[in-house]
Amino acid sequence: MTNEYKIKKTDPRLALRGVRIKGRQWEVSRQVAGKLCIAMMPIESTAAALIAEWEQLKTAAPKAAEAGTLPAAIATFKLQITAMPSYGATARELDRWVAELDAADRDPASITADDIAIVLNRWKIPVARPAGLKGRWAPVPDPGSTVIKRLSALSRFYSVMFPALPNPIDALGDRRPKAKGAEVRGVPIDVLVRIIAAMPDTFGRSRKPGARLSLAKIRATAMAYTGLDPIQLKELKPNDVILGPDAGTVRSYRRKGDGVVIDTIPLTGPGLAAMRAFVAADAFGTFNTTVVYRAVVLAAAKAGIPRGTFRTKDLRHSFGSHLYTVCGDQATVGRFLFHAPGSKMTARYTRSANRVVNEAAAAAFVLPAE
Repeated sequence: MTNEYKIKKTDPRLALRGVRIKGRQWEVSRQVAGKLCIAMMPIESTAAALIAEWEQLKTAAPKAAEAGTLPAAIATFKLQITAMPSYGATARELDRWVAELDAADRDPASITADDIAIVLNRWKIPVARPAGLKGRWAPVPDPGSTVIKRLSALSRFYSVMFPALPNPIDALGDRRPKAKGAEVRGVPIDVLVRIIAAMPDTFGRSRKPGARLSLAKIRATAMAYTGLDPIQLKELKPNDVILGPDAGTVRSYRRKGDGVVIDTIPLTGPGLAAMRAFVAADAFGTFNTTVVYRAVVLAAAKAGIPRGTFRTKDLRHSFGSHLYTVCGDQATVGRFLFHAPGSKMTARYTRSANRVVNEAAAAAFVLPAE
């Protein structure tokens, strides 16, 4: 099966107006009456199909569906949330609910808490990894956090579209999954340095001069010392990185309402060196995150971290944690991580450094000499 990892940078579909890669799909976007309308297309879609979908967005009309059915109501709901940054994820989750509930011709009022509970029980059954991924991947159930997001999307749909109807998600009661507390991630900076050092500099087993550089290490190093996550790194363009002899900057884009927010941050010293290597290797563009993940997991094991307890995104957590020990200011960390002002997410990246920062603050609190 074709996927986004086999798409080359020269693929003509990447040059189409309003079209880009988003996860394992094509994202087609267009401004209509001041609102950003988005449609997700299969990765196998032809250029003609993508162009047709872009033209279709001009009318922002829902797909054909029988009036009064759940798909028709969801299509109407989608039109109301097209400008939201979370539109794509919400739309995918709602489409999944239609499929899981076998609700192509069902009335929204006919969906009950028992129907939802049956789907939840099915999601607890281990499911196989996608075909084509090599390695020893054990089947795993859908993560609890993912299930909660799916429930939230459906609950919001009912609250907005059918406020007079009993919300089937609220009626679940004790059968509704409970959210776990935010997990503390990240490692001390010396451990992070050991992990990066443990990654091979060249691709494969060759260590001879002239061997191909490991893009997995180059990308992991960029994430570790700039705080960029895999998605931000994939979306990075050459003109988003400004490198000087002693300093540099990097910028990222974030959808907000009807427009896009552009934030720019200075690079740290290690981040400047990492981005120089990134630019020199022309590591821009989409990449297989699984390859980077495996390289990071193996390097973490060599650095003494139990296998399976350190993820690729923990590079970003570790960066934020160390930055917090340096500056002691959560708002500054949030800006470096390109979080929205006041985002609660920043606390997850700083929690593992709280003890160090608290001790430093306590030691700095002294009375003036008489």
